[in-house]
Amino acid sequence: MAGADRPALMPAAPGGPPSTESARRAVEAVWRIESARIVGALARYTGDFALAEDVAQEAVAEALVTWSRDGAPANPVGWLLATARRRAIDGFRRRSALDERYAMLAGQLAEGEASSGAAAPRDRSDDLPWDPDTGSTTTSSR
Repeated sequence: MAGADRPALMPAAPGGPPSTESARRAVEAVWRIESARIVGALARYTGDFALAEDVAQEAVAEALVTWSRDGAPANPVGWLLATARRRAIDGFRRRSALDERYAMLAGQLAEGEASSGAAAPRDRSDDLPWDPDTGSTTTSSR
């Protein structure tokens, strides 16, 4: 039951497509009322306040798309939290995979298997056509 401080969130009208405006209003109402609780729960979950804010905003953006298509869910706060947690988990997995790739490359560099992609150094004896010490040009006898 919706109280004075909590507007009722109605799912899409039966038989008709949900409107984008009603989805926007529903997301706005949920965010206005529950944003502190959502971000707080996500900050506890991730251990990073900035990441919690980022994934909460990504969940809100996803809600604008999904709720306009499917209607507002029965538990909109739970939906936002679940979506944001999934985004955080995806970020953790991406970061873990990246760290593993960096460790593998570092091991290969230490063993001499991989290179940085730069060209191998040339013989420095005839590399410069101009000698900076004498100020004259050098000629090769080849």
